[in-house]
Amino acid sequence: MLIQIRNEIQMTIDAYKELYESVLANGIRKLLRASVYCLYIIF
Repeated sequence: MLIQIRNEIQMTIDAYKELYESVLANGIRKLLRASVYCLYIIF
């Protein structure tokens, strides 16, 4: 029983980590796109 609970908690933590990394990657991509767009306008 405790092993099953531990596994469920670990799966939940892993899912949140994956979600966090995905959101972070999308934010970085958006920031880079905006930076490139600004450089394109300036030059």
